[in-house]
Amino acid sequence: MSPILGFVTPAVRALVDAGVDHVVAEYGHDPARTDFGIEAAEALGVDPDSVFKTLVVLVDGVESVVVVPVTRSVSMKAVAAAFGGKRAEMCPPDRAERVTGFVVGGISPFGQRRSLPTVVDETVVFFDRVYVSGGRRGVDVGVSPDDLVAVTGAVLGDIDGLITQRLPLRKVCVISASLGDAGGLRSGPRGCARRGGWRRVGRGNRSRVGRRRVG
Repeated sequence: MSPILGFVTPAVRALVDAGVDHVVAEYGHDPARTDFGIEAAEALGVDPDSVFKTLVVLVDGVESVVVVPVTRSVSMKAVAAAFGGKRAEMCPPDRAERVTGFVVGGISPFGQRRSLPTVVDETVVFFDRVYVSGGRRGVDVGVSPDDLVAVTGAVLGDIDGLITQRLPLRKVCVISASLGDAGGLRSGPRGCARRGGWRRVGRGNRSRVGRRRVG
């Protein structure tokens, strides 16, 4: 998954200049698709939860960036809180493209025209490598979570408004047995997960179990 590209995007150049170990993965983008992150996960054959999308938001009117798994939406209330602001909203696409220098669907957290305040969803720590846009539709780059945070100058945050909980094996088995494969866990004998994992639960009395990662 490391083809030699006939071009170098600003995102890839930023990683090279930073001396960061990375993988460049190019795939054929279908112009009819707008679910860019899911398309990338399918093309690369990786866990969709390990593919992160880069969204430009406005926090109290200031352009900022959130990096979150493509399988999740974001809570604007949580985004505002993560940046210490009062109100957050999505940045208009044309403004996001002007600010970052990338087209929508190819916005990367690396190599933007100017450095923007960035928050990465805290679930990034559960992966050895995560994938983000490489600065062009049909190009992703794989990096370690530590390098993603370091190069972008980001902080980790609970962007989608759900709380991350590490679960011991016993509790994961109970959830797997009650939800089965639909719960997103790889099941072993008696419906138990092979290893420990994590889940996301809502705040207060409104609880929800999200997609699980095992291992």
